[in-house]
Amino acid sequence: MTDQVIVIVGPTAVGKTKLSVELALKLDGEIISGDSMQIYRKMDIGTAKVTQEEMQGVPHHLIDIKNFDEEYSVKEFQQNVRDCIQAIQKRRHVPIIVGGTGLYIKAALYDYTFQEEVESASDPYSDLTNEELHLRLNQVDPLSAQKIHPNNRRRVLRALQIFEQSGKSKSDHLSSQQHICLYNVRFIGLTLPRSLLYERINQRVDAMMQQGLIEEVERLIHLGALSSHQSMKAIGYKEWFDYFNQSIGLEETLEKIKQNSRRYAKRQYTWFRNQMDIHWLNVNIDDFDQTVQAALRYVEKGEHYHYIAFNYAFQDLGYFKHSGILDYWFGYTQGEKENPTMYELRTQRYHHQVLIVIYFDETLISMKELKSLYQQGLDEKLCSYVKPEWDDEGIQIDKLVRIKELV
Repeated sequence: MTDQVIVIVGPTAVGKTKLSVELALKLDGEIISGDSMQIYRKMDIGTAKVTQEEMQGVPHHLIDIKNFDEEYSVKEFQQNVRDCIQAIQKRRHVPIIVGGTGLYIKAALYDYTFQEEVESASDPYSDLTNEELHLRLNQVDPLSAQKIHPNNRRRVLRALQIFEQSGKSKSDHLSSQQHICLYNVRFIGLTLPRSLLYERINQRVDAMMQQGLIEEVERLIHLGALSSHQSMKAIGYKEWFDYFNQSIGLEETLEKIKQNSRRYAKRQYTWFRNQMDIHWLNVNIDDFDQTVQAALRYVEKGEHYHYIAFNYAFQDLGYFKHSGILDYWFGYTQGEKENPTMYELRTQRYHHQVLIVIYFDETLISMKELKSLYQQGLDEKLCSYVKPEWDDEGIQIDKLVRIKELV
């Protein structure tokens, strides 16, 4: 198992820290933080940083490695994590990455390469407004322009720098990468009913206040922390600057932190579901050991979890919300056109075949039962444009192009 990397992801306040420590104790593991803000010293309460008591003696890495006024990049994190994995495996221990910063985690584990960033003492486009600069980016890299807000001048400048240095847009660089995972990874995602998760987020913010969050922020500001610092853009910190400037009151500040945390949790769910093939576990709050045992079964007996793909032919996806079916997503087999539109996929032009990929636990539902469910759906929900068929083994998953939009 020492060649395996375990990754625990999910939204804030879902129980990732607790599960990671339990698994580390049982599997002789060491934990690597996958949180982009727990790297900062003196930022303990607002980041919900793991305490010494919670660690239970388990080694933790990439926590408290930067001062609040220092920058930290995805590229730097990528190298740090890969170094940690190598060192932990050399000790014949199991690396366990835990956190909610999806982009950082994926960059560390997949074949992402980054263009060298050349430091510049000045802004070469200082005569341009944010809107004008964003328009310039849109002319050379419209895909990146869609993803970067015009007011995020630093990221806009970085995307322009990549184009000017290489002659290729940032989005072209990303699309040319194969998105192959470089390690033997077991991805575990933790989830809770949304209402319960939001309640836990609100309770966590209240607990942070009791632990001294406002005093922690005051100390940081006294030491020179500014709203422009990367560290101070974290939820739980950025909201306090308006409070200390007397622009808003205490109750409004706390509500902003709770609201931003809930919105972030929603974005985390969406990101992880679209970016990684994750085995999702429903957290049992009342009997957390049940969650631990489910995670252990997945880590040790991952062969019980399989994919199968069927031709997509459903308007109602309720057929696949069945015990044993853990997740599903959509893809298509490559036809004559490299990047088909959704209309072309719907109408089966250029010989593309649209498929629904089912991720299931064969100990809870068999392949035969899955096919029976599928056939039942066809009897009632057959789409007019396709008569689906499948072979006994299903379609090979590695030949699919994944699509995020539901067909």
